[in-house]
Amino acid sequence: MVKKTSDSNVILSDLVDKKTVERILKTFYKTFGFGCNCVDENNVIAHIPLTKFCSMTRNSSIGCKLCEECDKLAWKKIAETGKPTIYKCHAGLIDMAIPVFADNKYLGAIMGGQILTDKLNESEILKLADKYGIENKEEYLSASKNLKKIKMDEAKKAMKMLALVAETVSETAYSKYLLQKEIDKKEFILSLVSTVENTVSKDKLYISICKKIMKFFNADRILIVEFNKNGTYDIKQELKSDKSIKSISEVLPQKMTEKIMSYWNDIVFKQNEEVTFNSVNTYDIPDFIREAYNKIGLVSAMTTIFNRTEDTVAVVVMGKYNNDTIWTVDDVKGFNLCGKQVNVAINKIKLTEKANIRALREKALLDNLPASAFLKDVNGKFLAVNDEFLTCGLTREQILGHDDFEFEPYDVASSYQAEDLEVIKSKKPYRNIRKVIRDGKEIWFESFKSPVFDEKGNVIAITGFNKDVTAQVMMDNLKNQFISIISHELRTPLTSISGSIDLVLNGLVGEVDTSCLEMLKIAKKNTTKLTTLIENILELEGLETNTIKLNLQKHKVKPLIEKAIKTTEKPTTALDVKIVSEIELKDECAKIDDEKFLQVLNNLISNAYKFSDIGENITISAKIKKKEIQIIITNIGKEIPAGMENSIFNRYKQSNEKSDSKHTSVGLGLAISKLLVDKMQGTIGYTSSKKQTSFYVNIPLVK
Repeated sequence: MVKKTSDSNVILSDLVDKKTVERILKTFYKTFGFGCNCVDENNVIAHIPLTKFCSMTRNSSIGCKLCEECDKLAWKKIAETGKPTIYKCHAGLIDMAIPVFADNKYLGAIMGGQILTDKLNESEILKLADKYGIENKEEYLSASKNLKKIKMDEAKKAMKMLALVAETVSETAYSKYLLQKEIDKKEFILSLVSTVENTVSKDKLYISICKKIMKFFNADRILIVEFNKNGTYDIKQELKSDKSIKSISEVLPQKMTEKIMSYWNDIVFKQNEEVTFNSVNTYDIPDFIREAYNKIGLVSAMTTIFNRTEDTVAVVVMGKYNNDTIWTVDDVKGFNLCGKQVNVAINKIKLTEKANIRALREKALLDNLPASAFLKDVNGKFLAVNDEFLTCGLTREQILGHDDFEFEPYDVASSYQAEDLEVIKSKKPYRNIRKVIRDGKEIWFESFKSPVFDEKGNVIAITGFNKDVTAQVMMDNLKNQFISIISHELRTPLTSISGSIDLVLNGLVGEVDTSCLEMLKIAKKNTTKLTTLIENILELEGLETNTIKLNLQKHKVKPLIEKAIKTTEKPTTALDVKIVSEIELKDECAKIDDEKFLQVLNNLISNAYKFSDIGENITISAKIKKKEIQIIITNIGKEIPAGMENSIFNRYKQSNEKSDSKHTSVGLGLAISKLLVDKMQGTIGYTSSKKQTSFYVNIPLVK
């Protein structure tokens, strides 16, 4: 239950250290002669011994009573005003009272003084001795002469200084107190999570958790009830701080218990709400719940959820009988946080158990892979590795249950962790090729990771492999260098040969025999074909290495499509094949390189000619689709085999099906087209079924 005046039950003795306060008071006494006590409502925290005069006064029953009345009045005044005060006591001495606040709560005071600001009046002292019934008047008078005498202004300055010290000490102590409470809370939650992780059965888990929670929150009783979606319930655990405390079944009638359980079941399943409340008599809870708690004798209760699944909810109820140590709002928050953390820990264990079971099933598959394969849980810890993985020099015992940070340099392990998190977040496979330096050697690895799902689609593990592809990367580099050399070495002589053939064919070197003329035409055709191949290779290399830059400008698309239709050479093999234009565009524009865009269209139309059946039409359509211009080129003929979606646009890639000589090519056109469209921020793709193949190009529309 939370008192409306404060969110905290902290008392002054919780905050301040007795020895520290005593040192401050002693220093103040030596400097100014003020004797003071640090007190809260019930206790003296620290004190400086009273002067002999004050001791003799308080040792008399009348004097003591009057001193206590002065103290109470001063206590009340500073509690109401929140400010320090200086006043004259019943014996004529100057005293002071300084309030101590923390979190806007009045916790105690520093009270004292025992000084004089006026000249000692011996006759008045003797009258006081008579009034208080002090027999040794001469000793009393002598004690009064030893009292510290200072001016009132100095006394007020001293009081302000002590008030400032008290404020600073109390604020520092309160901050330290709050920090320690947070540390204690976190350590307690970690101990709960550790208990969950190290307990094998649910019943033992509930007993262990209940004992820890009761001790930490100083509870008198605790109850764990597991509710089922079908309306039934099971009291899993009931612990009491004292054997004399009766169980719930002994105190509450069965009908009342059933009504309460039905109410909770409705909340946690139908309303899908938490069931957290604290004060039995002031919190907004149903009357029958309050009546039941009053029957049990509880003045404060906290309720939260420890574990929620689709079919069950474990509700924890904790009660307290002592009204003086009621729970605060912070306690309620802490209790709820405990519940959430335990729930997370239990669910993690369940996921890990499922992953472990699956790991056993997949181990055989892992061992048969020719690469270094592994299985991790969602926290990055290895659950299984195959024999190939062990070539790293570690044993399974050294690997399983550990993560990458224990084997790899921090930057490498961090990159692995980032990949794992991406797989978990996206729920999609991840592939990467990376360079690693091992023993001074450059090694290339292909890394593949894929999520493992449970029956509900949650990622519970990550499986993957690391394959050494150094040889493949080196071969690719050599191939690229070879292609580059061949392309450059061939292009110059081919240009010379082609020019020479043109001179002969044009009669610039004299008349040529008819049979020779036909041979020259064939040579010209083949040199042109070879030159085009070399140009394509160089263009592809330039696009991949970004040495070829596109001139992107705003162009109308319709004229370019019409130009492509006119300029694409129709091969002699495309018998009775015609183009049907279905262009729905007007003046729509795109930001493109007009020459390269025309090259893409020429290539796609040329392919459509090549693979069209005799007498079939090629349909070229263009329209606006959302914020893009879509161009589709469709032909009827040999379809593209299934399974080539991810490779058809790769260099040197052709259909796996055998084709006749009229369909031969080296497979660079689509690769170049793909790179060009990508650089123009567009997309290219195809569909192919039932002898109909459609290639489409989508380019962003610009205004």
